[in-house]
Order: sequence, then structure tokens, then C-alpha cells
Amino acid sequence: MRDICADHLTLLRFNPPPSRFVAFAQWWAPTRRVIESLGADWRCVTPLLIHGFLDRPMSATMLGAREVGAFLLRFSERFPGKLVISFNDHVRDGRPHQHVLVDISSATSPEQQPRPLTFRIKFDDGREHDYQSLSELILNCRRLTKLVSGGTEHRKEEAFRRSHLAAPFYGSPGSLGYPEPLTQAQSLDQNGRHRKP
Repeated sequence: MRDICADHLTLLRFNPPPSRFVAFAQWWAPTRRVIESLGADWRCVTPLLIHGFLDRPMSATMLGAREVGAFLLRFSERFPGKLVISFNDHVRDGRPHQHVLVDISSATSPEQQPRPLTFRIKFDDGREHDYQSLSELILNCRRLTKLVSGGTEHRKEEAFRRSHLAAPFYGSPGSLGYPEPLTQAQSLDQNGRHRKP
């Protein structure tokens, strides 16, 4: 027992909790803002539009040898608060998979009124382009054709023009928008369907 305590104290001396917490908070704050900003796009699971916390190697594995234009969306590991579009492209420098950052911002006007979100993508040639929504960005990018969601592919037009993207937001402004728990009147039957009150 004494050895375990001594090891724990040694770990604390070299990795004090406050610095780990500060590092986590610096990573989490911009990531949380992005999750909140994405709204219905983040909550959509049929098909899954944004894979969340997925690293480069795993995204490359998921894209595999799919056709050129297959893509997925994920959070950046290296740049907190940014999305990444990982997609299959023609082989460049021996790499069939490309990864492009998407910056999501919502500036305020001088009167402190929130402005609409901006989804900014930077192209290979250094040009940047702003879009008003993630759907607009994806639908206007000709190099992206099919969304990889789990093990299946969906045409981007079907995935990003569906009525579920206008699903109601559950929660208060500033919450992450997870569905509210069901009340007894909304309970599910044995087949997983909502019962009528």
C-alpha cells in the first residue's frame, strides 16, 4: 500500500492536476462551442453526419479504398474547435486521403448582437470561402460525393437535405441539445415505438 501511495505522490509531483485540468479546459471550451453551434447537424444520427472524436488513422481506415469523393466529418485533434472533412481524393504524394479544416465562427456585431454562423474552408491554393451552414458547404463542394456513416455510404444530397436537419432543439440555449428523457406519457412500447398517452 505504501508503494502505491508513493507512486501516486510521484505522479502528482510530475503531473499536477491543475495543469492537466487547464489543458483539458483549453481543449474542451472551443470544442463545446462547436458542438453547440452545429445544432441539428451534431444531433443527426440517421445518417451520422459528424463522427465526433475520430483521429486521422481511424478516419483513413473508415474511408479505406472507397471511391474518390467519399468523405466523413470529424473534430480536429490538433486544432480544438475546428471540424475536419476527411475524404478520398486522387493520390497525391502517395496519400489517397485528404483532410481539410473547417473553421466555424460566430462573430458579434459592434452592438453585441450575434451574427449568423460562418463555416470557412481553406482550399489547397490558399483561397478561402465562407458558407452560411455546414449543409451549404458540403453540397457546394464538388469533390465530395458520398458521406461515409458507419459502414454505409449516403449520397450527400440525401444526407444533408433531409427534414431531420430541422429537428427541434431540446434543451436550453447553451446546452448541448441532447434529447430530453421521456415522460411516462411518452414511454416506449416493447417495439421501441412511442406510446400514445
